Amino acid sequence: MVINIRENTAARDDVVEDLDYTGAPVVVLSDQDHWSGFQPDQIDRLVKRLA
Repeated sequence: MVINIRENTAARDDVVEDLDYTGAPVVVLSDQDHWSGFQPDQIDRLVKRLA
């Protein structure tokens, strides 16, 4: 699911205030598994987990 944080203020608050991210993109898989920015290693880890 893609959420535009420019349009969804609650999502923006979660990303900025709760997760302390200041840049996009932000990927949130769970409360413990999230990252910001383009990170191919994280994407590869996710693909392997879902395979």
